[in-house]
Amino acid sequence: MILRLIKTFNKICLISVITFCFFQTRTVLASTEPIINVLILKDKKIRIRSDKSIPLIIKGKRFSSKKIKGLTLEKQNNRTTLFFDKNKQKIYDLKKEEKFVVRSSDRRGIWVGQKRYAGKLKIFIRDNDIMVVNVLGIEKYLSSVVGSEMPAKWPIEALKAQAIASRTYALKQKGNPLYDIDSTSKNQVYIGLEAGTYKTKRAVNSTRSLVLTHKNKLINSLFHSSSAGMTENSQDVWDHKYPYLSSVKDFDKNNPKLRWKKNFSKSELLKLFPRIGGIKKIEILNITSTGRVKKCENIWSIWN
Repeated sequence: MILRLIKTFNKICLISVITFCFFQTRTVLASTEPIINVLILKDKKIRIRSDKSIPLIIKGKRFSSKKIKGLTLEKQNNRTTLFFDKNKQKIYDLKKEEKFVVRSSDRRGIWVGQKRYAGKLKIFIRDNDIMVVNVLGIEKYLSSVVGSEMPAKWPIEALKAQAIASRTYALKQKGNPLYDIDSTSKNQVYIGLEAGTYKTKRAVNSTRSLVLTHKNKLINSLFHSSSAGMTENSQDVWDHKYPYLSSVKDFDKNNPKLRWKKNFSKSELLKLFPRIGGIKKIEILNITSTGRVKKCENIWSIWN
């Protein structure tokens, strides 16, 4: 009987230790995970709401942890206004540089327009528009980025590679005053919770904290949809040479974006190059080793 009690006690202690270590590990991981600030919207009119019954909480100088269902912000002429769903008649006039934080305990996220986002939102009132910045852990952010930048049905190893490249790229951008990174193709695409799937989360979790470095520094881990069969040397694109961005053959012959064409009208060219009166004729002066145009010259800048 005593032996059984000792065995039972030992099992309970072992389970308690494992449970403690598991939750401690999760706590440490959560506390050390980098936070990313993502610009998700810049507009004149913005609608933010909760998913269902769980309210949002808005906090700022004029609102002290106020519980709300939703809010609408609008900039018209020189006036920026805000009103809440429950009392649309009460309109608040917002000042330039005023800012708020909106958060929710709902795991379904916060609706901004037609998209849902995890984490919290920072709202900034600027001169010409209203900015919404999503603040969240980088691993949560990456689950959506991987699904936004690459089809989630692709092989898991491809998704893992995308996760590592995107994590490196995002961390390289950190340090800007209002936000670290844009949610569009200007940086890397991030469309919120809808883009996250089981496979993208698995790819992110299995590569957690892995990044690409050169001489112990994060690289500029650029990626693309198609390179037309060959990537370019960095020195032929920018002023600086990056040793890790050298031209290599690419196996993307079946990519639908391998070849593309865009036509410009005279008026469009005039708008793009107003200082030289548009473009009449271009002469190619130099090409790179991959056959791309490196230097060209505008022959006639005055229309006939």
